[in-house]
Amino acid sequence: MSLPPDLRVLSRKLAATSPVDLPSLCPVLVGHILRCGEPLSASAEQPGKGNASEASVQVHKLKTQINTLFQGKTPQGRFAGTILAKAIVDVGGWESLRTAEPWVRGLLSLLQKPDPVASKELAVVTLTRIYTLLQAYPTLVREIATPTVPTFATACLQLIKPAAPGQPPKAPMNLVETITRALSALIPLYPTTLRPFANQIRTAIRVFVAPTASDELVVPPSLRRSARQLLILLHYTAAKNGNSEEWSKLLNGLIRDAHSTADQVFRAIRESRDPAAGFAPSTPVSSEGEPAGGGDGTDELPAWTGLESGAQRLIGIVEIITQIFRRPTKLPVAVPLSVLLGLVSRISVIFAPTSSAQEKDYASLINPSIGREERDELWSALPSMHVACLDLLTSIVKRLGTNVVPLAPEMLEDAVRMFASDRHISHVRSSTYMFVKSLLPIVGPSLTRITVDSLANVLRSLCQDILEAHGFLQQEKKDESKPAQNGAKGGAGGGSAKGKTGVANADLFLKPANAASNGASSQATGAAARKTARLSAAHLRAAETLLTAILSYVPQEHVKKADRTLIDRTAILSANKGAMVSSVLQPYVDQSGRYFANTIPFLARAYPHDASMEILRSNLRTAPHYFGNIFAATAPGEDDEDDEIDEANAIEDEDEDEPMFDASEPAAAEAKGTEAAASTGGFSLPSVFAERSKPTATAADAEKETEVVAPAAFEPLTLKRKSDEKEDTSSAVTKRQDTGKTAAAPVATVPAADTGDDSGDESDGSVQLEMVFDGDEDDSGDEE
Repeated sequence: MSLPPDLRVLSRKLAATSPVDLPSLCPVLVGHILRCGEPLSASAEQPGKGNASEASVQVHKLKTQINTLFQGKTPQGRFAGTILAKAIVDVGGWESLRTAEPWVRGLLSLLQKPDPVASKELAVVTLTRIYTLLQAYPTLVREIATPTVPTFATACLQLIKPAAPGQPPKAPMNLVETITRALSALIPLYPTTLRPFANQIRTAIRVFVAPTASDELVVPPSLRRSARQLLILLHYTAAKNGNSEEWSKLLNGLIRDAHSTADQVFRAIRESRDPAAGFAPSTPVSSEGEPAGGGDGTDELPAWTGLESGAQRLIGIVEIITQIFRRPTKLPVAVPLSVLLGLVSRISVIFAPTSSAQEKDYASLINPSIGREERDELWSALPSMHVACLDLLTSIVKRLGTNVVPLAPEMLEDAVRMFASDRHISHVRSSTYMFVKSLLPIVGPSLTRITVDSLANVLRSLCQDILEAHGFLQQEKKDESKPAQNGAKGGAGGGSAKGKTGVANADLFLKPANAASNGASSQATGAAARKTARLSAAHLRAAETLLTAILSYVPQEHVKKADRTLIDRTAILSANKGAMVSSVLQPYVDQSGRYFANTIPFLARAYPHDASMEILRSNLRTAPHYFGNIFAATAPGEDDEDDEIDEANAIEDEDEDEPMFDASEPAAAEAKGTEAAASTGGFSLPSVFAERSKPTATAADAEKETEVVAPAAFEPLTLKRKSDEKEDTSSAVTKRQDTGKTAAAPVATVPAADTGDDSGDESDGSVQLEMVFDGDEDDSGDEE
């Protein structure tokens, strides 16, 4: 083994540099250590070849210099020694750990000295690293870890111990967070050694797990998460076979605290709770003063006062329960799902009234002894509570999987209720998307039509979010082009409006400098100018994944045709590959057995070389049935299952009812040629697929070709009234798409059939659906 020059350079620099100047050289020294992994991990007791003896001498010299830095009197030297010790432990392996006991003693003494916070934080990290690596060697655990871990826990508790009321904290929040993370890493490794410190740890971190505005400390979110993780892992320190009981005790205590806090927070509402559900208040909730809760006990969370603080405490407790389901347990545990869902249902049934009519309905549910100010504060805090409950439901589904199938309808009902009340808040929408996405793979194929209909609002909202994020959402048309004029209208009896002046927005008279000449570009520019709020990347990702999940797991026969149209439109405009592939694999079939137009042309255009596209291309139907044009879509929410007349009327009024669709895309694009249809995104039969779908030519077919020279082209689904059925045949010929072939003779047209018997409606003004397919046109041409 050759001796690396970095080892000699490292020893020489440590000997020649004053300890006060070492912190500035630490990056260079650590770089030398990382390149000396082989000599540092080599055993000094076994004889080696070459320069092995010289390498062992240099390694021993380096370790002696680090021991000298720990025993020195300067904090800079101890800081540099901590950095070098951690670097050697990381690359040295068992040989470095075997001789690390003096370093451990030096680091423990550093925690008890008045050194800078950075030195103590680095010492905690180094000790945690050493204890974690020692776990693989039982002999070293008995020699180093078991005697020193209690000292380390005591030093950490002294640093994070809460200060007296009115006094500043003993340690900054970043050091407290580092200590909580270190204890969280060591408790699963040394549960028996840390068992005597469990109660002290629980008391020390109680102020960090669910802070409120009533506390004197400002706890950052990262410290909240690390403290909650440490609180959850404390059940590892329970006695033998008592881990499950300790875990259940923690969960039941949190549920009890959540209900007691909700009693105070929701005192402005007369709740209709089932007394048999448990957790009923022992004494009636007082309406005097401000709501308050908590206590000074070791097993209680800190006291709080005020509705805002109470709402923060309730949200914090629900977040702790959420994190419980994200952490592993030492032994199997029994989860009280019914009690948890009872807590979620209690919070979900309370929502703020959105109109005066709802306020009148709420009159019997409002506690008259509570002022309006407290009720308004409660309404403002409800969305955050609902977000916490949605995250709890998501964590339960992810952790328990198929075990939540019996409770899935109730969970879905609570989620839809909370979404309906707070859908205007983006965080609520994204949390709902993630919950529904996690639940659909488990219960999606078994959903009933009623359940799918209840998800319609969620479906339309996620489509709106995706279209808005990609710039395709058409804003509601407002009369902004006509600014208000100054002055007042004068009239015979109008003296009250005289003297009032309207305020005009002068910017509306200006045109963008880079505006395009066409109307589409101007509309896009105006939409971009009006758009002020942007969705986060996590929100958009949750919406796109849910869009794919709806197409993959929800029974498509339960989805309304207008909603499926909106889904396909959104998938195409957002270039969502997963959604378009799922749309092709899960085609929409109406009650007559006809297929809805799929998205494979747009998938081939957006991802021509994708593997999924090649698989779909090789498994295409030879004679596909196209059912309409998804860009000539109906307005979402129209029920088209029983009454086609109402559906057609809704399609005619879609420009007024649905601002999400662009009215500049009429269904009359069928009058254009194939090139124009392709440019507007219409679903016409591609020429390639048309050639593939033709059967092998025979003699009988040749005779038929002599009779009918120009074959009828494919015509998409159109909406016609009965009054239009008597249209001249010449106009019908012009409406057919140009197939690119020269017609030698006029094409035979099919007379309009009487659909009165099929529709069941004798009204002449009713709207009927006339479906024309390639096979029908060929048959009709043969008959003539």
